[in-house]
Parts: sequence; C-alpha cells; structure tokens
Amino acid sequence: MNALGGRIWCGYLCPQTVWTDLFYAVERRVEGDRRERLKAAARPMTAGRAAKRVLKHAIWLMIAWWTGGAWVLYFADAPTLVHDLATFQAPATAYIWIGILTASTYLAAHPGRAHRRMGPQCRLQMRPRRAALLIEEIIRSASTRRKGRRLHRL
Repeated sequence: MNALGGRIWCGYLCPQTVWTDLFYAVERRVEGDRRERLKAAARPMTAGRAAKRVLKHAIWLMIAWWTGGAWVLYFADAPTLVHDLATFQAPATAYIWIGILTASTYLAAHPGRAHRRMGPQCRLQMRPRRAALLIEEIIRSASTRRKGRRLHRL
C-alpha cells in the first residue's frame, strides 16, 4: 500500500510535482520544447533568446509569488491582509513569509526540478535502489583492488 500510495502522491498530488510540471509548461510555452532549447543552447546568446529567458523567469517568479501569497492569506483574514499588503501596512512577518515561500517555491520548482526526488516519500522509495548501487560499488572497488592478485576460493 505504501508503494502504491507513494507513487500516487509523488507522481500526481505532491505540490512539488504540480509546481514543477507548471514550470515545465511555462518553459515549453516560452522557449519551446526540449529539442528546440538544446539547439538554441548550442548557438551564441541572442537578444531574443535572452528576452525569452527573462520572460520565463519573470513568469516563474510571478507563479512563486502568487503561491507564497496564497499560503500566507490562508492563515490570515485575506481581504484585510490584501489591503494591508497593497498599502504597505501589513506586519513585517507577512512580507517575510511571502518572501520565504516565494523563494522556496521558485527554488524547488526551478533548480530543484532536476532533482525531483525531494520529498520524503521519494527518498524512501529510492532506498532499495541506493542499497543496490552501494553494493555494486563495493564489489567494483573490491575487484579493482584485487586486480593482479590470485583469488583464493574457500
């Protein structure tokens, strides 16, 4: 049940996955699909490509800012806090938490997307694979140390 529930959570419901997929969609819409981005990366930077990158990151930051604001508004009287934020009368903690949540959303969905195994469930699911890789590495290093030696069988 844990494997099935974990796959459903991590694959479809986890906020990390949802925001990463949203960031991918924005990237595809602005800069094109992966093939187009790789071709563009092989060429020198142009003003048009730089403008696309700036637009992409601006949209990503806007999504992250809306996310941070939504989380803060969830824990406060939303209409009052929106008015206070717009008139710069809100408590400093509201601005700080919106900043923290904006930064964490942007960083987790942008650079963190290359390392999608960020949630605890994903780390737990990777344990057997990591153990197998560790065993392979131990065997490989032991065999290279014995290179040239005669193996003794028991």
